[in-house]
Amino acid sequence: MKSLSRVDIAIVGGSGIEDQLNEAKPIRIGTPYVGPPLISVGEVEGKIAAFILRHGYSHAISPHRFSNRANISAC
Repeated sequence: MKSLSRVDIAIVGGSGIEDQLNEAKPIRIGTPYVGPPLISVGEVEGKIAAFILRHGYSHAISPHRFSNRANISAC
């Protein structure tokens, strides 16, 4: 996988889409808002993509339990 210092695509999505990322790695990004966004970064068709998991890593959390402001700030 290319360097994670640059992301080509950012996706805020529902459950299951992050399965399309090759070599996905969870990362943490600090924001000025409460509740850190959950982000996976990986490769899709040669591009580095960041995917914000709106339902958590286990797909068991309702999106309203995450901070939308933190998610958008992380993009």
